[in-house]
Amino acid sequence: MKRALIFSLLSFFLAGCGPQLSIVIDNEQTRIFLNEEETRFSMYVRFENDGQLPSPELYAIFAFSDSIQEKLGGQESLLFANRDGEPEFFQIDGGKSYAISSDIIEVDSITTNELKNQITVKLYNTDDELLAEQVIETIEITE
Repeated sequence: MKRALIFSLLSFFLAGCGPQLSIVIDNEQTRIFLNEEETRFSMYVRFENDGQLPSPELYAIFAFSDSIQEKLGGQESLLFANRDGEPEFFQIDGGKSYAISSDIIEVDSITTNELKNQITVKLYNTDDELLAEQVIETIEITE
């Protein structure tokens, strides 16, 4: 009886230590690109699957703060989408990474300070469960 109990506890413990799904947003690589004229920007995000299991199908949304929404005529977010405007689903194998880039967004004028920490990337599975989110901190000026 004692052996059966020990075996059961050990099996339960080891089952919890199996392969895991672990998706994170690479803050060092994730950034907003802003042109020198401060009239166009786009977002680049790198996701990492630090776990061993492949991810389910995923999709991403860029959520804008109120101040960015004002610059964009009230647009609350931008879906990473295909040509038909549907979510662009992707998967990330265990131990691998995947990068996405948004379309170029045109504005009358926007500064680095106005963009910094004002856009959040959110990663969802097909059940609309939020798996990861990160405020984009890095702004890079491009030609």
